Parts: sequence; structure tokens; C-alpha cells
Amino acid sequence: GITPFVTLSLIFGLSLSTLYIGWLSQHSPAEMRVRGRKELLLFCVEVLLLVWSYLTAVLRGPGFVPHGWEPSPKEVLARLGPAEQRPLAVEVPPLRDLLQYCEVCRCFKPPRAHHCSECGRCVLWMDHHCPWTGTCVGHDNLPAFVLFVHYVPLACLHSFVIHLEVPIRLFLMWYRNKYAMFWFMLRRFVTIVAIVLTIVALVVLVLVGSLAWDLHWSLSNNISMVEELIVDKAKGRRHDSKEAQFNFPYDLGTARNWEEIMGRRWITWFLPVKFGGEAVWPTLCEGAGHFDLSV
Repeated sequence: GITPFVTLSLIFGLSLSTLYIGWLSQHSPAEMRVRGRKELLLFCVEVLLLVWSYLTAVLRGPGFVPHGWEPSPKEVLARLGPAEQRPLAVEVPPLRDLLQYCEVCRCFKPPRAHHCSECGRCVLWMDHHCPWTGTCVGHDNLPAFVLFVHYVPLACLHSFVIHLEVPIRLFLMWYRNKYAMFWFMLRRFVTIVAIVLTIVALVVLVLVGSLAWDLHWSLSNNISMVEELIVDKAKGRRHDSKEAQFNFPYDLGTARNWEEIMGRRWITWFLPVKFGGEAVWPTLCEGAGHFDLSV
């Protein structure tokens, strides 16, 4: 789709303007302070990490359930556990009683997988369909997406601070009664662009920063946006029927939850290089079963 090109255009447009306003312009819009090479290098690294994470999330994709996927009876039996822990009081429950079946993809949905109408596929560990990547966020690209939504506010904050100097300098000209200089600077194209992009950087900073804040809670509890809705319904249903409280089967504790998604090596917490991990049968917390969410 065209969405990634729009997103990349916004990223590069804001980045190039920041470079021009902060370092490249020989005639600053409003006599802005001179920035050194160290700050230039820092900003370039921020943009590089942002673009790298974004492209990884887009190109790697969320990970789709293969068409026609169906676990073998041996595979299912090995994950049912002891008879007293099984979700249904039968020797070997029918597979359709344990896992949901997708009529569109003609396959069973593994635990944590859900069908995305936008992608037209069942997605492993589906979190949500992101309009900015043009694809779902799931098992394969979730670590890269997490890094992306953290690097965006970081780079936008830096860009906002640089662009903000332009309206501040203009205000000081007006405040000091330098009206001729004020109107001269305000009519310049680069000044108008700087003011507009100051607002753009602030809006993106707030919106994506809010998403990053929400993701912190999701990662700390190892729960996706889709699963939040499922758990809320399950808890409400059990409360109404006065059954035992529902426990989310994938909550391993805050530290292990982050490791489960971002990896155990420090490099995967800063660079989008995490691969692998069990996508079909995720790690369970103690006492939980693989079919707790689907039964």
C-alpha cells in the first residue's frame, strides 16, 4: 500500500527540515544558535534507528498463520496436560472445541492468533492493525514496532526543540519592538515551514508518545490490544456467573514479559534484530493451559 511511503515522507521531510534549520542554513531564520557536530551525529543516529525500526516492522511483517494450518493430534495431546487441568471434562476434546477455526483462511487459529480483515489473514500474536505501517503488528514485528514508537518521540522531541527556536526568536523580535526584522523574517518561506513543522513535531510527539506509554502497560503484562478485550469479556462473564476468577495465561511477571517480547540480550532492546521465539505455542505462566483463551 501507499501508507509506508506517506509515513516515510513525513519522517524524511521533518528530518531534512531539522537538519537545514539546525545546521545547513547559512542564513538562519532568526539568528539561531550554532550547533556542533556531536549534536548533529546524535540526531542522525536517532533518525537512523527510527527508520531502521520502521522498515523492519513493515518488511518483516507480523507473521501469518499458514493456510490450512492444523495441529497434529499428538501435538494437541502433549499440550492438554493432566486430565484434571484440561479445560473440558473429556478424554480428548474435539479440536474445534479447543481452537477457533477461520473459515476465510481455512485453518485453525493457534493460541493468541486472530484474523485481520484488513490483511485478510490470521495473524500470530495479533496486537492491532497499524495504519502507519499498513500491516498488522504481531509476533514477528512487535519488537521492531516497540522500538519504532519509542524512537519517534525521541527524534520528534529533538526536532521540536530545534524548530521551536524560530517562533521563540520571532516573539523576542516583536517583544523588543523590532517590527521591521519581525515582518521580514516572517515572510521568509523557511520561517513559515519551520513554524508549521514545529507544530507537526509536537503533535507527532504527543500522539506516538501516548502509544508508547500504552505499550509499556501491554508489554509489562504480556497482553495484546485484542486480548485486552477478550480478557475483559471473560472476566465479566465469570463475574456474572460467579465462577472462579479468570487468570490471563501469558502473564509471566513484568521482567519475564519484557524478555519474552524484546529478548534477553541488551542489543535487542535497542536495535530491531530480534528473531525467532515460539509463535504457535507461547510460554505459559504456572498453572495455565494453552487453550484457556480459546475455550
